[in-house]
Amino acid sequence: MPESGIYRAGRWVDVEQFPPPAPPIATNRPLLDGYRWEDSAGEFSTVKCSGSAEAAIGRVFARYRARVFVDGSGIIDRMKRFFTAEPDPGDPELVAGEVPPDVFEDLYLVHIPGFAPVVFVDIHAPETQEALEAELGPALRALGAGTLSANLAREKDRRITRLVMRTLHTLCSTGRVGPVAGVRCAGQPDANWEAFILWAPPRLVALSGDTVGFRWVARWDDDAVAAATALDIKLPGSP
Repeated sequence: MPESGIYRAGRWVDVEQFPPPAPPIATNRPLLDGYRWEDSAGEFSTVKCSGSAEAAIGRVFARYRARVFVDGSGIIDRMKRFFTAEPDPGDPELVAGEVPPDVFEDLYLVHIPGFAPVVFVDIHAPETQEALEAELGPALRALGAGTLSANLAREKDRRITRLVMRTLHTLCSTGRVGPVAGVRCAGQPDANWEAFILWAPPRLVALSGDTVGFRWVARWDDDAVAAATALDIKLPGSP
């Protein structure tokens, strides 16, 4: 656990919760959208945290960039294709590259202090890569997926990243390497935005409690402004 702790941003209703496990993988074709750092068998939950408040807030903002998905579209483009009715009077227009104003009506930041006696598997460490290649190499070749990427944080095929999560969870379940709470990887899209993916069970890190910080994030929040600047994305009211 970093000395400064880890952070998570999201809506009030779920920022302090582990979601249900994602559905298991049910395709032999490359899976390029959807859950990335989840269990391939759908048996345990994961949540993605960050090494700084800026990075955690940036993860929320990043979905509103003009280009997000492999086809070049962003979430705004997909939302516009999904909605068939006209917007309600007074609703702000959804614009790619801008964070919608109503995001800040329900955006909160959790700060988990760094004194928790847990460790994370560094997904980029050579020994981690070697262990994964030994465990997953034959299965990946059978899927026609080739060898493991040297940078799994940029791997597009969710089948691979989710198999990686399941394999590491299984390898760490013996407890021989200590109380492993999840994995650590370089953040995206900014590599300096270190990411920590918690898994449960075992739930070794609490997302709420007396020692966990909790605050509302306003559009003028320093960390929100820094995140928007890093992503080159506009905040409500900005020129």
